Amino acid sequence: CELHQRDLRFSDDEVAKLLASIDGGRPAADAAWLLSLQQRIEGWAAGGRLALVALRDGIRLDDLPRLFGGLTPAVRQYFVDNVLQRADLPVPLPDLLRTSILPRFCRPLCEAVCGEHFDGQSFIQAITQGGLLVDPVDEHGEWYRYHPLFREFLQRELAERHAPAEIALWQQGAADWFEAHGLLMDAMAHVLAAGGPRAARRMLLRHRNLLINREQRYRLARCLQQLPPDTLENDAELLLMKAWLFYHQGRHLETPAILDRIDSLLLRDGESIEPHARPALRGGLLSLRSLQAYCDGQADSAQNLAEQALQELHADRTHAKVTAHAVLAGARQMTGDLAGARAVLEHALATASGPIDVCQAPLVAARCFIEWMAGDLSTLQWAAIQHYHLGGARFATEGNQSLGRYFLALVQYQRNELAQAEATLAPALAPEQGPRLGYRTEISFLMSAICQALGENERARLIIDEVCEHLLDNGDLPALFRAQAWQAELALRQGRCADALEW
Repeated sequence: CELHQRDLRFSDDEVAKLLASIDGGRPAADAAWLLSLQQRIEGWAAGGRLALVALRDGIRLDDLPRLFGGLTPAVRQYFVDNVLQRADLPVPLPDLLRTSILPRFCRPLCEAVCGEHFDGQSFIQAITQGGLLVDPVDEHGEWYRYHPLFREFLQRELAERHAPAEIALWQQGAADWFEAHGLLMDAMAHVLAAGGPRAARRMLLRHRNLLINREQRYRLARCLQQLPPDTLENDAELLLMKAWLFYHQGRHLETPAILDRIDSLLLRDGESIEPHARPALRGGLLSLRSLQAYCDGQADSAQNLAEQALQELHADRTHAKVTAHAVLAGARQMTGDLAGARAVLEHALATASGPIDVCQAPLVAARCFIEWMAGDLSTLQWAAIQHYHLGGARFATEGNQSLGRYFLALVQYQRNELAQAEATLAPALAPEQGPRLGYRTEISFLMSAICQALGENERARLIIDEVCEHLLDNGDLPALFRAQAWQAELALRQGRCADALEW
């Protein structure tokens, strides 16, 4: 029988019993206090004993969970005696201290930070056999982390033995490794520690084309949150990334203020922006302005702004160009020029050169949405079949296949071909399909409407209730508002007027 550290970790109840049994003290009577302390010791029994030692050393009971850590004298002495003075450390002490800059680590990352002499394989093997206070953080045994108290201790020792400039070099090495492997959220903390906000800014701008895509909105949000507020709010290029983030989050009412701030920064600091960056910045700003005008129903303004954006944007600003093309087509359809709208998107598709998911797929979706808004079911059906090739390979990713099914089911639903619409749409909601972010809720709305038309009232209600619950759990408030609006509409269709009125 093998006993690992996770097997020895005390539960909340076991920690409470442990603390109550030592010195007759009963601090665990307060559940909130116990939870706070447990978050610090993470079930480490020796940590619980050391916490009580800290109480005897003068820390007040109420302050213990907040003040207790790897720098508490009793804890620090424990690690000195049981780690630093051990002769069988898995790696030399300088390397062990150097790895403490990493919130999580794996063998190649440690080798990148510590240098060619570091034997990463032996290190990982030693820690998995109980050589240090370390936890695995994935199922494959590739990534690990130090216990928070142990890491705090190691970081203090590192700071006392090495100059800040040395530590900054190692932080930069970690940042470079994470960035090279596409782990930008991990890289942010290290690049900030190594080079400060300016270095973090440069890294984000290097990856802006990736980060402003809809699928990357969570990563972009996390990266921007790590920047000092002054850095973000006084940088036009970073604010443009924030504006794209708000657009993808559905926060359309908040976006104009960001765009106005960018305009004021361009007036104030325009000359200080590098010449090669100005067209992309102006083009991105115009693209978002055109989108805002379209959402406000200002078709002529939206068309003019989109045309100006396309004149400014270079080929590498795929996301902004696709948005401008979609707005231009939408504005033409809004003014009754359906042929012109189709021509815009057909030309954009014919000349598109970016990745399919970033470039062609959104343009195809825009084409289908325009046919839907125009009420041309036959052309929408043709466009969905022509472009998505359901069962074919052109847009064979699951997300795009799901969107193709959505448009085809829309046609079938409007034609009252309800059983066929349900059969078409059902695979799009399968967990393994993974539609593009934002589209899954639309697909759910349609399935709910189909079920309602089939007389399956309870199923229709359950589908939309689950969507609302999911969006609430994720804190996606703009999407939740729209989902609750659909809940109200469904309530009206089912005769539950009081529920609709409450919304």
